[in-house]
Amino acid sequence: MSWRDNLRPGSFRGVAFLIDTGVSTQIGRRGQLHEYPLRDLPWAEDLGRRARRFAVNCLVIGSDYMTARDQLIAALEARGPGTLVHPYYGTMRVSVVDAVEVREDTKDGGVARFRIPFAEAGDKVEPASTADTAAQSQAQVQTTTSQLAASFANGGYSTTAVPGWVTDSATGDLGGLTGLLTSLRDSIPGIPTSVTDFNAQLQAFSDGLSSLIRTPFDLGASVVSLLLGLGTIAQQPLDALGLYTRLLDFGNDAAPIAATTPNRQQQATNRAALHALVQGTAAALAASAAASVPAQTQDVVQLLPATPDGSVPSTAATAPPMVATTVTLRGFDTSDAGVAVRDQLTDAIDAQSLVVDDTVYPSLQDLRAALVIDIDARVSGLPALITFVPRITLPALVLAYRLYDDATRDAEIVARNDLPYPSFVTGGQPLEVLSD
Repeated sequence: MSWRDNLRPGSFRGVAFLIDTGVSTQIGRRGQLHEYPLRDLPWAEDLGRRARRFAVNCLVIGSDYMTARDQLIAALEARGPGTLVHPYYGTMRVSVVDAVEVREDTKDGGVARFRIPFAEAGDKVEPASTADTAAQSQAQVQTTTSQLAASFANGGYSTTAVPGWVTDSATGDLGGLTGLLTSLRDSIPGIPTSVTDFNAQLQAFSDGLSSLIRTPFDLGASVVSLLLGLGTIAQQPLDALGLYTRLLDFGNDAAPIAATTPNRQQQATNRAALHALVQGTAAALAASAAASVPAQTQDVVQLLPATPDGSVPSTAATAPPMVATTVTLRGFDTSDAGVAVRDQLTDAIDAQSLVVDDTVYPSLQDLRAALVIDIDARVSGLPALITFVPRITLPALVLAYRLYDDATRDAEIVARNDLPYPSFVTGGQPLEVLSD
């Protein structure tokens, strides 16, 4: 078979043409040549393949050539890319990228000659844009906590012009908060340097309580700052989330105060304001922690203290040496886990929305919306937790192969269901497994 046998009849958008003097094609790559001072050798930076261009010299001929000419002109002037059957390169999607020359004369009657500049059309590919829902949620947290502190200061909290026992009651309530924060601090393995900083913050709060308690604005800001510091000690976002969720019911078990006198009313107002501030701030900071929880468990590189105990060097002005360490961050491994956190926090926000003033309510609702959007967006692609009941007793390895076509996931089934004998998974007993 000769090269002539491989030639294809040329056409564009279905309008046929004949090759005249031939076609030329521009190919190659794009590059930027970098030449440096005092260096003999340049560097050619490869910027990708060059768009292929085809200069087609063709003609239409015949006694009725004008009709064929007009049809080809209409095809060339049509909007957008079209299909070119190139005589040498076959079918391709191209665009007309410059002026088309059409030549006719009386010497060679009955023919119209075209010079057409084609270029491969390709596809309109734009960078994919996605909303950073986690950042949006965390930004709303900052607004909400600021408004909660301001609402506390303007909401009737006062220890002036009241008997000493009212002040003592408020001091006791704040002492209960610091005691709970101390207990929470000790409940998780914390980052040593952060724990040291939080201890200093907690001590400064306790030492200054006698003056803070008489300035509601400073007290509210200090309580919010203290709760922020609590989250910094956690090595895992899920740990921080757990700390804040344990503050969502702060004060709910306190003995009720019979507001029978103005002083008792002030005592009750102070206690309710403190409880609302702590619970509202905890709900907001829990939303921030949830935004930091990865959708799936993943390994990340973090800067951690180089010393095993995280101690500060003897020179006080010297920061502790830090090293890059790979840390496994626990995440929402199932969509059910993320939805459970979402529902818990939205319930807490809804509860606070019933007791806050009109200045805080819109911010809480914005936080609720941002939280729902963020968690739903990040866990929507995760597998769900389903119940599976094996009919007969089988090894976990066999179950993993039957469920996932992957026998190596047997450890996942064993760990999730706390199976004592992995080689004998009892038939008829329900198991929790992932949907994929």
